[in-house]
Amino acid sequence: MRHRHLASSSGDSPTAIEDILDRGAIEDWRDLARRVRADLHGQAAESLRQILKHRHMYGTTYLWRDYLRDLELEQPALPDSGDLGVIERRTRSGPRDNGNN
Repeated sequence: MRHRHLASSSGDSPTAIEDILDRGAIEDWRDLARRVRADLHGQAAESLRQILKHRHMYGTTYLWRDYLRDLELEQPALPDSGDLGVIERRTRSGPRDNGNN
């Protein structure tokens, strides 16, 4: 994804990940999900955690927190094919209120 306000492609920086969450298409989200899944302790995952800790984005925050939690519990939210069916269904059905804001 081309980041409109970044001088260079910073890939997995918090600013780039936040831009993907705010403006990215589903393909950008798929790519992010694959990168996070491939390295749960890598830069993309750490940037995602940082963003989710400090910023609330309607629906998006819960969705990605759940995804990270599922990966950390070794119960992947996505099948190995990289299909974002779970995320797409949650997005269409709206945010879940799990008591955490």
